[in-house]
Amino acid sequence: MGASIGKGALIKLDDTTGTPVDLSSHLVDIKPTRQADSLETTVVGGVDPSKTHIPGLLDGESALSVLANATTRALINALFSARYTGTLEIGPDGSTSGLTKETVECFITKFDEGLTAGGLKKLDITLKYTGGYTVGAYA
Repeated sequence: MGASIGKGALIKLDDTTGTPVDLSSHLVDIKPTRQADSLETTVVGGVDPSKTHIPGLLDGESALSVLANATTRALINALFSARYTGTLEIGPDGSTSGLTKETVECFITKFDEGLTAGGLKKLDITLKYTGGYTVGAYA
């Protein structure tokens, strides 16, 4: 299987009315992260001095970078100001039937505007997940 570089990826984020906004043409980078808590279950004073753990609750966030323009600034400012929780939809290879579709409810915890050495203006956004991360396929 060949490497996927994200060309043709689909990224949608709900606006404050719950309407998905396609950010694909503004996308610079997205890094979804999912993790599980690690709960220590070590018995103190036991024969084995090694720590033991069990998996705990799931959590995650996405680091999203988009081109900074009037459209993206207005959307991100509105979502952040309203503390709105909406759906993030990721189609890593596009939205053709049968391709992977990932969705999660999230809200913005942080965003900032930066300027790269090449002059690219972008918004760096942190989206905190709330609830389950679903991986399915486009119908």
